[in-house]
Amino acid sequence: MTTGAGQGAYTGRIALGLDASGQGLKVKVSLRVLDGNLGVGILTPDSKDFILERSVWPLPQMLEVALPLPSPPIAGDLIIRNLGGRPHCFQGHRGKDRDSQDAVSALPGAW
Repeated sequence: MTTGAGQGAYTGRIALGLDASGQGLKVKVSLRVLDGNLGVGILTPDSKDFILERSVWPLPQMLEVALPLPSPPIAGDLIIRNLGGRPHCFQGHRGKDRDSQDAVSALPGAW
């Protein structure tokens, strides 16, 4: 995938659909940045700010980014965005788990 141009441009947004009963949850995103700098983060439920965000730079292999969620989860959507000024390329897939057991995985193209 290629991000939109401009710092902060969203490339992917996935509703996590979590309820307040979850404890010890984390979202795992596996991706490989081919060019540029991407941010992978979780928004607040009102989408006005990030609960947390990780910066990812180009690597020759896939990288797993784990984003721990607050307990109980008070999280909005998963976001992948451009942290640089020009378009950037990446490939990836996502999953979420409870205590390291995979619960959800997405097919390529689900972004």
